[in-house]
Amino acid sequence: MKKTKKLTDNERDLIALWKAKGESNKEGARRLGRDAATMGRELIRNHFRTETGYCYVAIHAQAQTKKRRSKAAHSKPELKVDPFVNTVKRSPID
Repeated sequence: MKKTKKLTDNERDLIALWKAKGESNKEGARRLGRDAATMGRELIRNHFRTETGYCYVAIHAQAQTKKRRSKAAHSKPELKVDPFVNTVKRSPID
């Protein structure tokens, strides 16, 4: 198995293609060299509802992923700097 953390655009395209053809998560994961749970999580996390059921579209999935990453990056609070720490001078080590 690959030690890749994030799915790429190409992998998402392949997942969408295989799911449209009716392939199983296990077969798609085997082809990608990933765990079947990775496929399942991707499909659950990035699907959307239509009149006929649920749908997975690669470009939609990639946009949702970028949106989540951006939101997470901008939600971190700024570090608080203690003014006392900045005023203390350190003596050189002998």
